Amino acid sequence: MTWWHLRRRERTADVTVYFHWMIALSEVKLVNGESRTAGYTLVLWNRGPSEAKDVAITVYGPDGKQRTLADTPQGEFPLERLDSGALYPIPWLLDDDSQGESRLFTVDVSWHDGNGMQRHKLPLRRGQTGA
Repeated sequence: MTWWHLRRRERTADVTVYFHWMIALSEVKLVNGESRTAGYTLVLWNRGPSEAKDVAITVYGPDGKQRTLADTPQGEFPLERLDSGALYPIPWLLDDDSQGESRLFTVDVSWHDGNGMQRHKLPLRRGQTGA
């Protein structure tokens, strides 16, 4: 590899998103004071060697309509910084309480790294878990 390719690689952040099933339901107190339970978290993970800046996510349902995560207060996104190897979990609670309606979602995640603006559109599927 050339010096330029190595330099570009070391300045790269690689942000992905996945569902994580929690063994026990988690009680989440929302900003509005309401309490709800979550069985999943949506986890942002920077797998790259460099930090990601201004990390933003947008969640879409299978119908293509934008969904809002209930436990993300205004101003939380974009995240100022997500270091290399960092995980950022968010309780999977949709603001309209529709998370049980579908298992299929799409998350658009964007960030800036040493190579400029990056974006991934990732399909997600909540899986069946149980004994």
